[in-house]
Amino acid sequence: GLEFFHWPQQKVLKKEVHRSCGCTVLESTNPYPFNGYSRVVSWIDSESLGIVEAYAYDSRGKLLKDFYPKNLKKVNGQYQVETMMMENVQTGSRTRLEFDLKK
Repeated sequence: GLEFFHWPQQKVLKKEVHRSCGCTVLESTNPYPFNGYSRVVSWIDSESLGIVEAYAYDSRGKLLKDFYPKNLKKVNGQYQVETMMMENVQTGSRTRLEFDLKK
């Protein structure tokens, strides 16, 4: 689910506080946007380097999905997502993913 980090064009837009975390805002641009997202803007926690939230845009450049981890748990010294919320802002649908994290 983090393929966008491997797209060739990455740009730091700014640093800001988002959802009570000091974040770096990163824009990832897809070189082949016709088969998926055209770009993803993500807020990355400066301390843990975890994703605080991410917006995915469709091939027309319109906001399509909002991804945000709801619960994090420290497992073996690393933070892992326990619950991820995804909202398709174009259809209004929401999906909740819950991961079974072993301690």
